[in-house]
Amino acid sequence: MPWRTSPRPAVIVAESLRRLPDPPFTAAPPLGASATGVVAAIARSLAPPMAPEPAPPWLRDSQQATFARALGALRKFRVALIADPVGSGKTWVALALARAVSEEGAVVIAPAVLRDQWERCAARAEVDLVIQSHEQWSRRTFALPPGLIVVDESHRFRHPYIRRYGNLAPALMGREGVLLTATPVVNRLADVAHQLLLLARDDALAGARIPSLLESLEGGEAPPPLADLVITGRPAPGRPAVLERAIAADEAEEAEAQRILHTLETLRLSPSGPIRALIGGVFTAALASSQAALLAALGRYRNLLLQCGDASRAGLRLGRRELAAFLGPDLEQTVLWPLLDLTGGSTDLIGADLPALDECIAAIRERPVREPKLARLGAALVDGAVTVVFTGSRATVDLLRRALTPASRIAWISGAGAGIGPMRLSRREVLRWFGPRAPAHELGPRILVATDVAAEGLDLQRAQRVVHYDLPWTAVRLDQRAGRAVRMGSRHTGVEIVTLLPPAVLEARLSVLARLARKRPLPSRLGLGPAPETVWRWRSGLGARFGDEPCPGATVVDGDRDADLVSVELRAGAEVVSAFALARGSGECWTGDHVVVDRILDQAHRGRARTTNPAAVARVLAAAQPQVRAALLGASGALWRIRPLQGPIRAALRRIQSYARDAIVRRDRTALALADRGIAFVRRGHTAGERFLAERLGEPDAARLADLLATTPRPDAVPPPLRARIAGVVLVRKESRRVDAGR
Repeated sequence: MPWRTSPRPAVIVAESLRRLPDPPFTAAPPLGASATGVVAAIARSLAPPMAPEPAPPWLRDSQQATFARALGALRKFRVALIADPVGSGKTWVALALARAVSEEGAVVIAPAVLRDQWERCAARAEVDLVIQSHEQWSRRTFALPPGLIVVDESHRFRHPYIRRYGNLAPALMGREGVLLTATPVVNRLADVAHQLLLLARDDALAGARIPSLLESLEGGEAPPPLADLVITGRPAPGRPAVLERAIAADEAEEAEAQRILHTLETLRLSPSGPIRALIGGVFTAALASSQAALLAALGRYRNLLLQCGDASRAGLRLGRRELAAFLGPDLEQTVLWPLLDLTGGSTDLIGADLPALDECIAAIRERPVREPKLARLGAALVDGAVTVVFTGSRATVDLLRRALTPASRIAWISGAGAGIGPMRLSRREVLRWFGPRAPAHELGPRILVATDVAAEGLDLQRAQRVVHYDLPWTAVRLDQRAGRAVRMGSRHTGVEIVTLLPPAVLEARLSVLARLARKRPLPSRLGLGPAPETVWRWRSGLGARFGDEPCPGATVVDGDRDADLVSVELRAGAEVVSAFALARGSGECWTGDHVVVDRILDQAHRGRARTTNPAAVARVLAAAQPQVRAALLGASGALWRIRPLQGPIRAALRRIQSYARDAIVRRDRTALALADRGIAFVRRGHTAGERFLAERLGEPDAARLADLLATTPRPDAVPPPLRARIAGVVLVRKESRRVDAGR
């Protein structure tokens, strides 16, 4: 018989060989409880976790509800994503949370433009702050001092391959924090998962039968238990109404756009079809903004061709870093970087286009045609209302601040600076004229022209109108722009949102409107925006609707039709892991549909109580046993699921197993304990930072494996087995069946 030189790795076969109890409940519910108390107990069990601590008195009523839910999520999951609408005061809620959970205050990671706003609010709330900017984290990593982590505008951390994400995620391992964004969904629902994974483990909702947050959201559906982590609410009272209108391009503007496109068709750009379409798309998008933006894009492309030619003659190739420094930070330029071959060979750009490019630039400049869109903008501004005009191009900002009248009183902000008319001022001084405490001066500026640098987090309550001079690529950016004026504390009862539609010939090539329409429904899956009543909003509002003193038990009430409702909590020891409700009508199957559950709760809350029949309650519980058992098995299986390992994580496991075999041969107990710790770590769900660490464990050229294993988090304690507890039972019976409530 051959001897094995190393043992096979252990495999978990089952959580337990014990049979589940029958019935699977910890105890039968007490009988004869008041109907309102039972309904309140069911509502509390189904609602997202809410902390009992009182909120600071300086929070509004709507903010206090968000505070309670966010604090409950922090206590249970160590993370909360607050996605209340734009202008609802998420900054103040975060400061209140910092006061509640941390003596050290908060560490705020926010866009640099919001630093002053955070400092002012923190001073008024008396909260100590350390502020670090998104831009700083894009360049390098930093040490994070103690305190509650607050990531403002967290939708900027929606993808693990963004540099700032890769820098920040490892620093957040083991920390708790709050994510703030009114627009968590940008392109896909998985954006929400990547934000949560900065602080939450991928298996945070395993007890609710969601083994993986990322896998669940990548499937395109937002499961209801995710509402425990993501706090969404309705617009707070006091926000102005929104009045929307669109202004289409006229025939002259259409003809001018067609003429310029025809001129650009003389450029060959690239032998590669996709690259040619990409560069052409950049030029078309610039033209949709303004002819000035197009000339700026053509000028940058000309410089790119010249620099590529110089580098080629010198036997050199340009890299991304050199291009980033040369081209500047404008967003439309970044799409050009992947066009260069960074590994060798040609760049797939046609350098012989240079003469034709010069002719195109000259042809556009030779016709000093007034920008066609200016007439549409002028018509929208004729009433003199305070207006913020948003564009995506610096060149368009420069054009508008000189073309609008009187030019000396046009305020402007872009990535290159800020000012009023020809006078340069600090961004803070410019924004002060449009904020909640703006001076009432008749000679002050009434128009602010800005790039999207001013579209996040700023309070511009003086503005009565927001104009989309050109359209962004995501619906999120539209909401961010409008949210600068549609805020609590606005001076107006209504804010007008004006959209200048692109000419049809440009829309046919860009499909911007079609793309925005396709992405618009995504936030509604999280209960955001003007969505219909969803399970998210329903769960959030249960506590307010049925706010009586909870009294777990069973009750029978009169109603217009027979119905049964059983609410179940799955507990690990004293901790509630998840909760669900089962409802059915007479002769119907059990369902968890929140509409059916809500109807029964409403009937029970309004109905007249009867004498509870113990036999009737026992029959209902017996009928619900198979569904409760299935839920219990599903939740237990999700908690104990052995995750399929692929790619770098599988390589890490193999490397640790090899390290363990060597430790067995050497009889090195310390090394074997480290290997056991590492195997438990790679097998469980990870935060984003933990996943980066797990992938490093599998790199052949990684540092000494023992040193890396020593940095892995210690294994969690084995959770106690799940048990089902009945939170409440409601039997609704028609008047004609009053004699026997159980039939």
